Amino acid sequence: MDRTTKQVKLSVYNVEIIDYITWGEQERIQGVIAQIADLQTGTGKLNEDTMFNYKKNAIRIAVKKIMEKDIEIPFSYEWLENLTIDDGEKLYREVETMLSKKK
Repeated sequence: MDRTTKQVKLSVYNVEIIDYITWGEQERIQGVIAQIADLQTGTGKLNEDTMFNYKKNAIRIAVKKIMEKDIEIPFSYEWLENLTIDDGEKLYREVETMLSKKK
């Protein structure tokens, strides 16, 4: 399935993210919260790790391509976790905006 994408310019990288998510992607993202909350706390309440894993999963689903100059960088959680705070927050804000779109 071809979808339109959006470019997110970070300090060192150009990141291409999808413009919207499918129902299945939405379910996978929401499933992370439910599964982790139940397993980690037994109460269904969210904790910091749950939100971090939710954000990482949402970004992983959204990112289609990462470019550093003319070189494509493969997505990895290590790459994501080593972004600067500003870049990480900017990328997540863009993904969060995309997640709120209805297609």
